[in-house]
Amino acid sequence: MPFRILVVEDEPNARSALRDLLEVEGYIVDTASRGREAIERQRATPPDLLLTDLGLPDMDGLDVARTTRDETGCKVLVMTGSEAARHQDLGFELVPKPIVFARLLTQIERSLAPRRS
Repeated sequence: MPFRILVVEDEPNARSALRDLLEVEGYIVDTASRGREAIERQRATPPDLLLTDLGLPDMDGLDVARTTRDETGCKVLVMTGSEAARHQDLGFELVPKPIVFARLLTQIERSLAPRRS
C-alpha cells in the first residue's frame, strides 16, 4: 500500500509541483495551503509523513508539525528557506529551500523506511 504524504505549502506553484512529483513516485498526496487546513486534513485522514513549510500565513509551521506528530505519530519534515532556522534545532528534520527534489526523496524514503518493515 502506498504511503500518504500531507504537503503544506502556501505557495500554489510549489505546492502543485511537490504534489505532482511525489505522485509520480507512487505516493498518495494530500495538500493544504494553510496550517489550520492541514490540521483538519490530518485529523480526517492521518498521513504517514507530513511535509510542511515553516512559514505559513495563518500559523507557525512548527505548530502544525507538533500537532500532527502528536496526534498521528507520523514522520515530519519541515521546509524552510530561512538561514537562521537552518542553524537551530527545531526538533524536526529540515528540508532546505530551494528544494532539490532528489535530496527530498532521499529524506522521505529514509523517514518512511521504518514503516516499510
